[in-house]
Amino acid sequence: MRQKFESKEEVFDYLKNEEFDHDHFFDAPLINKTGKLHGLYYTDIVAGYLAHHVEICDDLGHVIHRERPYNQRKKHWELPAGANPSRIEETMLKDMRDVSYMESIGVMTDFHIPLKGSMKEKAGKIDMISRKGDWLYLIELRPPGSRKTALGAVLESYTNFNTVDMEKLYREYDIPESIFCIPAILVPKNGTEHKELAREDSKTMELVNRLGMYVFLYTIKKERVPGTDEKAEFDIVIL
Repeated sequence: MRQKFESKEEVFDYLKNEEFDHDHFFDAPLINKTGKLHGLYYTDIVAGYLAHHVEICDDLGHVIHRERPYNQRKKHWELPAGANPSRIEETMLKDMRDVSYMESIGVMTDFHIPLKGSMKEKAGKIDMISRKGDWLYLIELRPPGSRKTALGAVLESYTNFNTVDMEKLYREYDIPESIFCIPAILVPKNGTEHKELAREDSKTMELVNRLGMYVFLYTIKKERVPGTDEKAEFDIVIL
């Protein structure tokens, strides 16, 4: 997978010719470059191009008709609440169970929803789905200290959105057809992803808007207490 570019025109050619794995573009080295190329952030170069060629994003991923269930609630709602330092994301998702965030994401429906249909497929999972009124959010979560870009989170969420079998998802979770599904990301407030999105004339934010996605920001207002059942507490707002 190509990693070095000498000019933004080379980046544009790479994107135009789609010289990448459509199922894992969000993991490409180019997508997670945080530096600059001749004074321009890599993320702005890429996101700016994609914002004007959204058909490339529409081709990311492909629907996988999974035979096994998506619904993991029976398993996930019985998981112990204890923290595992090596699995920060999973611990955060456990702590968000049964909590209402009605000013933002609503209430979690499930988390770590598997997408692949067989062991041979490399599709990942949806970190979280949540419901707020007439909206269903498919959310990509980034834990604190993530070294990846907001652009990568946006593209991963959108890839998952293109991969999931919507009819099966709605049926298994008993979601009415009238509910509108939206891909979204949930990133730490004031983290590197937030700063990328909040930059003046952020092209990543422009891409978010062009794709009809949502961005949510979280703050940890109470840390989890190790060795106890006391869960972490979060404030979640929409950007």
